[in-house]
Amino acid sequence: MHGQKRNGSDILIVCVMFVLIVLTDILTVLKEKPFKSVTSKNEFHKQITQFVVMIVAVVFMGKLFNLITQYLIAVSIMGICCYVLVLNYHVHHVSEAQKFQDISQFMLRMCIYFRIYQKSTVTLLESSKDAPLWIRESCQKIVDNSLSLQELLQILPHYLMQSLISIFESSESVGFSQTDYQLKRIEQDIESWITQTKLYQEEERKLQNRLLLLFGLGLTIAYFAQNMLSKSLEVHTYNNYQILMLTFIASTLLAIIYASKRMKKKWILKAECL
Repeated sequence: MHGQKRNGSDILIVCVMFVLIVLTDILTVLKEKPFKSVTSKNEFHKQITQFVVMIVAVVFMGKLFNLITQYLIAVSIMGICCYVLVLNYHVHHVSEAQKFQDISQFMLRMCIYFRIYQKSTVTLLESSKDAPLWIRESCQKIVDNSLSLQELLQILPHYLMQSLISIFESSESVGFSQTDYQLKRIEQDIESWITQTKLYQEEERKLQNRLLLLFGLGLTIAYFAQNMLSKSLEVHTYNNYQILMLTFIASTLLAIIYASKRMKKKWILKAECL
């Protein structure tokens, strides 16, 4: 009886520590509700499949280390927390990638259409036709209310957007003699910005994959180490072994969470904005 009480208190301590460490992220998920972004049935089924695979993998990992039932339940709960947080980071990453794609392509289209029409109002309307609703509405508002082009900074307060606005304003007030050259330069700058940003994100993904590989390697080494010990001693029957392995798996899940959190970073850096 005393051993069971000790087991229960040990499990509770590890679980509480795990939750406290990720509490801020869990509260953020509860506010943002990432599952709401899953609209199609295929995507929903994909997320359900991933969830089941994640739980099975975590329980299987617990079984490999010979955890008893109470500890397996604790590992499963932590696995659920891990999955939800990783999903939230993935949703943020996809959203940021799409936002960056929408804005960068909108800016490139603005360069093309201003070269054709040489009028900012027509350029805004034509450039925003293939853009998402929030960009179309912003452009329509600027045109309908004859607002300053500086309002475009509400879409993206980026130095490249400011440069583009300056080209439009100077061309319409002074003349178009230098416009083509200026537009070519800003197009090159935008394309360079796109390339550099995507390369940076690719490096982040590679770093995340390397970290996950290291965690997997750590689990593999731990598994073989306990296998070697089990040949001479039934270590899994000891309470200290159970709590040690639970703590080790919890630490690995935390490491996975924080490695995945790197993908939550914004694609458009604050340092680039005005």
